[in-house]
Amino acid sequence: MKKIFYLFIMCFLFSQNAMANYLENIKKCDFNKENCFFYERKDSGIIDMMVILKHSGESYEDKNGLNTFALSMMNMGSSRYTYRDFQNKLKDLSTTFNVYSDQDNSYIYIKSLKENFSTSLDLIFEALFQTNFSNENFQLAQNVMISRVRAGAQDYEYLANQSFLKELFKGQIYEAKILSEDDVLSISEEDIKNYINYKLMNATPHIVISGDLAQKDIEENLKKHLAHFGKDDSPNKKIPEPVKLNLFSKPVEIKDGVEKAQTIIHFAQKMPNLLDKDFIVMTLLNDYIGGGGLNSKLMKKLREEMNITYSAKTIIVNLEKANYITGGVATGSNDIQKILDEINNIFKNVSDNGLTEDELNYLKTKFYGKQAMNFSDNRKALYDLALLVKNNLPFDFYQKNKEIVEKLTTQDIKNVAKKFLDDKNLSFVIYN
Repeated sequence: MKKIFYLFIMCFLFSQNAMANYLENIKKCDFNKENCFFYERKDSGIIDMMVILKHSGESYEDKNGLNTFALSMMNMGSSRYTYRDFQNKLKDLSTTFNVYSDQDNSYIYIKSLKENFSTSLDLIFEALFQTNFSNENFQLAQNVMISRVRAGAQDYEYLANQSFLKELFKGQIYEAKILSEDDVLSISEEDIKNYINYKLMNATPHIVISGDLAQKDIEENLKKHLAHFGKDDSPNKKIPEPVKLNLFSKPVEIKDGVEKAQTIIHFAQKMPNLLDKDFIVMTLLNDYIGGGGLNSKLMKKLREEMNITYSAKTIIVNLEKANYITGGVATGSNDIQKILDEINNIFKNVSDNGLTEDELNYLKTKFYGKQAMNFSDNRKALYDLALLVKNNLPFDFYQKNKEIVEKLTTQDIKNVAKKFLDDKNLSFVIYN
């Protein structure tokens, strides 16, 4: 028993120190201090970079699917290259390039070998600023969009999630919209050009980089490209409205008339703001309830003990205007009420009783280790930096969280759980 205890202490100290060492390597770019963070990992030979174009949900006020269609076009090559030639160029450079969006932002993701980074940037930004609008490329992008629509119409997990988000954000900018083929066909080349030129190119670019790149190299490679982006300071620009979770105590059941092998259940609970000191406590509780894989309470109860679902997990969703803890399970129709009861019981038990000293220490060790692991991987570090930029978080956000976790007591956990794990407003959407 003593050996196990000492091993636990050693793991605790190692993971804590490893996390502290990694945090020291987060830096700001001198040429763009507020909008550029980088994490230097020497000798990796790989660079991961993300350009975040913030539009605060405004793209969802345009034609449904326009933002996704436009980003697909930007991935088709530049005026000098066809789509195939462009993809071959990327392949020759061993470079990965992708563009995508969520409710708040559009993202340009690039992964490159160190020696090819400058050449890759030149190629990719040329595709962004000189998008190839040939008929062949437009038709290809349109076909890709229609294929996604058809695949989504058969993907019940996707449909269940969209239905859930529709209930959670009803009547607000985050309310989910199901994309149809008619939506895609209504989008013209002119719509896309206007979206790229007046929406994306006028957004303020925020840069996060992780990998084998010094600050001087970042400045040399990015200054000329970032100069192409403008900033829309129009006095008529709409200020996005605030967003509030539509939490409800009675489960909402949605039927689409299609017979399915399983019923999909989504649920949500409120979360504090990221700058609230309670936020990091809730991340530990999320790990305990359903975010910790096989060791989480939901997995142990619903999968191992009751054997009524294959997987049960929770995640924390951080949007610019809303944060919430959410989860989902798939189960047989006869087990729906059992699932609802057990999830409610787990949330209520944590709210009423908090955690034991051993449980808290385990979660602390896991927290330090997970953060250290994230910053030992280029792409995971990139997404941790992106969280800072997307949410206008301070440079020392992770350091402050570490300091909060170090001082946490079981009473602190219980106080926060009582405040946010309100089982009376644990909102369920049942899709069957």
